[in-house]
Parts: sequence; structure tokens; C-alpha cells
Amino acid sequence: MRCTKCENKKKLEPRIQNLKYDVSGLDNVMIHGVKVYYCKNCGERYIQYGNLDEIDAAIVEALLKKEQPLIGKEIRFLRTWKGYSGQRFASLLNSSPEHLYRIEANEKPVNDKFDRLVRLAIMSLSVDRNYEEVHEMLEGKKNLVKYDRIELKPKGGHYSVQYA
Repeated sequence: MRCTKCENKKKLEPRIQNLKYDVSGLDNVMIHGVKVYYCKNCGERYIQYGNLDEIDAAIVEALLKKEQPLIGKEIRFLRTWKGYSGQRFASLLNSSPEHLYRIEANEKPVNDKFDRLVRLAIMSLSVDRNYEEVHEMLEGKKNLVKYDRIELKPKGGHYSVQYA
């Protein structure tokens, strides 16, 4: 690895360190064995955490196994990991966006019922869902399909769904 900030042509040597994972928005996550490259010429620092998807998945697993109720920052991490906006996630939890915001900002405590609801939502909702379609289904606006059999037909590396 070479410095992209200055004209230093020397190869940067990594140091193995344990770093706080601030990118997550959580202040209690430490990653061990992180490669950190320092440019001796300009002082620039490059961090190589590793596979971020695996790191985030490990954090999610740890949060879902946590004995104590989740706190606001943890709920925000879980929600954004799934790709939901605050408004959409609040709707799925049958809560107001304002209520969710106050919880995520630690202005309001998380009760046991809300904690369990968030954990269930995170465990059951897919990351790749069409959120508009899910929202419409929950509100009863989306027409559901009656069928006896699902037929999956190959189509360009994916499958098209047909109902019979």
C-alpha cells in the first residue's frame, strides 16, 4: 500500500492494532488485529478492518444475544444494518417515527416489550425486501395472491415466480 495523499513513493508497512469501531455508531465495539498503515511523510493513516459485512453481522449477532435491553444506538445500528429508514422501521413496529427517534437518541428508555419487538423485527425482516411492497402489505393496500402451488422458472440467473 502506498500513500495517496502525498508524494511518498515508499510502501507503507502495516501495524497490527486493536481499534474501537467508531464507524458503527456504537462506542463499545473493539476490533482486534486491525491493519493500520501510517505514512511517515505526511502522517496519513489508513485502516484495513477486514470484511465489513462479516464484522457488522458479528455485531448484530452480539446485540441480539445481549441480556440487557437494547439502547438507542444499538437499535439505530440494527435498523440501518437492515436498510430501513426511521419512518419505515417505526411503521413496521407500529410506532411513530418521533417515538423511535427519541428512543434512538436515548431521550426515552427502551421498555422490555419494545426491545423484544425490535429483536423480532431484525431477526425476521429481510435486508433485500422491497420496502414499499412490505409497507403496502402491512397496511392492507397490496393485493395478496391466492394460489395452490408456486412455480419458479429460471430467468437470467434468477427465478421468476408464477402462481398456479
